[in-house]
Order: sequence, then structure tokens, then C-alpha cells
Amino acid sequence: MPMVNTRWLIIFMVLSLFSIEPLFAQTEKADESMRKDIQKEKGIDTSFSVSGGLGYNTNVYDAPTQNYTDYSVAAAPYVTVSRKSGMFIPLQFNAEGVKQSGKNRIIFSYDGKMDKYLGSVSNASTSKHVVKGALEMPFSAKGKLEDRVHLELFVTRNRETYTDHDTGAAKTTSTLGRDLSSRYTYDSTGLAAEYVQDTSDIRFGVRAEQETLDYARAGDGTEYDHVYTMIGGDVTIPLTETWRVNVDLQDYTRLYSSRHARDLSGTTSVAYPQREYKFQDLKTSFRYHPGKIWTLYLDYRRLDRTDTYVGYNDYTLQRYRARALFSFSDQIGMRLEAGTWNRVYPRALAFDSVTCGAAPCEKKYYDGKDGSLKLEYSKTKNLSYVLRMDLKDQYSSDPRYAFKRNTVQAEMTYGF
Repeated sequence: MPMVNTRWLIIFMVLSLFSIEPLFAQTEKADESMRKDIQKEKGIDTSFSVSGGLGYNTNVYDAPTQNYTDYSVAAAPYVTVSRKSGMFIPLQFNAEGVKQSGKNRIIFSYDGKMDKYLGSVSNASTSKHVVKGALEMPFSAKGKLEDRVHLELFVTRNRETYTDHDTGAAKTTSTLGRDLSSRYTYDSTGLAAEYVQDTSDIRFGVRAEQETLDYARAGDGTEYDHVYTMIGGDVTIPLTETWRVNVDLQDYTRLYSSRHARDLSGTTSVAYPQREYKFQDLKTSFRYHPGKIWTLYLDYRRLDRTDTYVGYNDYTLQRYRARALFSFSDQIGMRLEAGTWNRVYPRALAFDSVTCGAAPCEKKYYDGKDGSLKLEYSKTKNLSYVLRMDLKDQYSSDPRYAFKRNTVQAEMTYGF
């Protein structure tokens, strides 16, 4: 698809959203009346929202920055990259119902997100649907703040096509051409429990979660089924009237049922044990809020992954990020974000291969920078418009995963 002039694209997307606004404005009062009727007759407080728009992606399949020799294949072919841009329709649906049962609350919710790509890049489309049922038990309250226990059951359905970064075609095995396109499609069920204390000056929470992910079986017989288990907690401490800090620590495991570990040469074998990764995830965020106009966040994250077999896939990720939120009025807001990160593997090799031609392969390494701009205009209580731009630039010692991607999208959100 030919490159699109970004300025005219933004104008077209914004005008498209405004042209269909009257359809939503006509139903706004009727929808609010219906919500109140449900609350009165059934004792259920409901909320619904839907958003949709139009977007443009400059590198739909995250194609590598340059052509390369693929040393992961014995023949070491030279790969000519074909980058593709394309339009997509972002859609999101949210619904929630809350029923009071004595002091407790019974909560049901649905969240659906889809990116529908158009034309020749339609196989890049993704969708994710999450249904939750929860019981929330408050213990004490202080104004609008409360201490509570939250118990939750959730079901997830994720659909995504595994594509070749170089061409955008559905992924197949390099030798027999077996179809791998369903590799990232999964259904899952999970349980979560959380205790939150918000009424004290120092707020904190503890939580635990377990999720069983059932992936589709790919054409080569492999599947990514695994169990995710997490325990963690966070604390928010006020430092001054304008500064506060939040520290979040999680310890979690991903245990795969049919993927086998790699040895120190990067080779995997059915003779090796099941692949198991353990993670320690530390996030720290400083918040500066001098007044109503703007708020600044300074974030740091360190994620350590341990490969429990021989440590081949161990890595350390560090990320630095700054976020600024501006509220120019009750209707107009803006969010700016910029970050940089790196992920270092002490043992893993580029291409998961010992040799790259006549030379040894480098250690696997990633770094990158990204940024985003989000503008939001709330025309009414129920109707808002969003214009968003995202940029990402990723480098890797494995050239298959070095890419640049920019996206721009305009959306309209309607809720009641």
C-alpha cells in the first residue's frame, strides 16, 4: 500500500468522526433513560461504552529495518524485507453491571478490543474479549475511599494471526511449510484475589492470580499452553503535598506444558524439561501534581526473568519513562509520553545459533525508544473524541526484530 500523507490522513479521520456524531447525539437521552430504568427495576447499576474510529500503521507487520541473512536456518538465506503500511478500524466495547447485596457488590463486566485491518493487510487483525464476574466486600470507608477484598473469575478469548515479519504472509515452518498462523490464538480462564487498603495515608494492596492459557495447536504440532501464577503487592506513599511515590512488586511464573527448554547453544529438545520462566517485576512511579492543570509521572521498571533449566533465556529489562497529563479545561485534555528501554540476555544468542556464517553470533540484545501523544475532547458527558499518535523504534542484535513503526488514529467514544 502506498505511503499516505499523514497531515491529510489526520484531517480525513477527524472529519469522518464528526460526520457521524449526530447519530449518537440523537440517542444520548434515550440511552441514559434506559440505564436509569434498569437500575430502578433490577437494582443493577449499569454502564456501557463503545468506541470506534480509523487508524493508519506505517509498518503493520513490524518488518525489520533492513535486509539480513537468516542464520536461524541451516541454508542461511538472504532475506529481502517487504514493509507494508495499512489502514485499520480500532473498536472497543465495555459493559459493566453492579448489584448491591447488603454491604457487598456483585460485579459482571465485558471488555472487547479489536483492531480490524483493511485490504491486503487484513490478516494483521486482532481481537481480545474478556468476561469477568467478581465479588467485592468493603470493610471500612472514609469518604469515597474504602478498604475492600475483591475476588474475581475471568475468561479470555484472544485471536491473532502469526505472520511473517518480512512479508506479512501467514507463518509457516521453514522446511515442510506447515501452517503456524494459529500459534498465538488462545482461550484462558483465571482466578484473582486482591486486598486493597485505601483509607490510610499510606495506601497498599496485595493480590494473587492464576490463569490457565489454552493455545491452538500449530501445524507443526507445537502449542504454547501454560499456567501463569502471580503474587504481588503495591504501596503508595505521600512524600509532600505535591509528590507521591508508588512501588509495585510482582513475582510470577509461566510454566509451559509442551514447550521444552533450550541448552546453552540455543538448541531445544524433547529430552529437556518443560520450559519454565520465573519473573521478578519491580515498578516505581513518582507523581508530581502541583495543581489542576497538569500532572507529571516519572517511571522506572526492572524485570528479571530466570530460565529455570540452564539459564539460556535469562534476561534483565530496564525501562525509563516520563508521562505528562494536561487538563486545559473540563473538556480538553492532553497526554504526552516518552520512554527508553533495554533488554539484556547474558547467555542467549542472536538467531538462537552458535555461529553466524564464519563468525560466532552475538549475544541477544534489544533496546528502543517510544513515545505517544493523545488529545481528547469531551463534547458532552457521554461523547468524546480522541486523536492519538504512537512512535516506536526498536534495535536488536538479531536483525529479525529491529524495526520502526508509527501509528495515528482518531476515535470517538460514546458511553452511558
